[in-house]
Amino acid sequence: MRDHWEPILEARRGNTLDWDSLSEEDRAILQANKIFLEFAWLRAMLEWRVISPKDLLAPALWLLGSDNANSMASLKEYRAVLPHSLVQARVIDGLTHIQEFTEIDKVLPVLLDFTQAVWGDQKKGERKVSK
Repeated sequence: MRDHWEPILEARRGNTLDWDSLSEEDRAILQANKIFLEFAWLRAMLEWRVISPKDLLAPALWLLGSDNANSMASLKEYRAVLPHSLVQARVIDGLTHIQEFTEIDKVLPVLLDFTQAVWGDQKKGERKVSK
């Protein structure tokens, strides 16, 4: 994807793109203006360094569904370093990756508990860190 789109996007940015040299599909993708965002997203995903829980400097909630195999594999990989980080992992039984975003009745209470544990009744600008 990178080899295909990078020269096309560079030519478009430089106003030197020959639109007639593009396939109908590529032309439609460019005209929809989605490729810039998708290309930037893909590039960031491929080029971003690996971040470990210990790298995070603020409390973070890692919410996982027990039926999300990829996330559960990551949890297994990082389980040993989590107690030494500000990351709190919470597994919600029976949720897939999509359900982590759609099952609000199961997810919201976990989010609220985390927010209350981190911020509680603290004054604005103060933060307590709890594990």
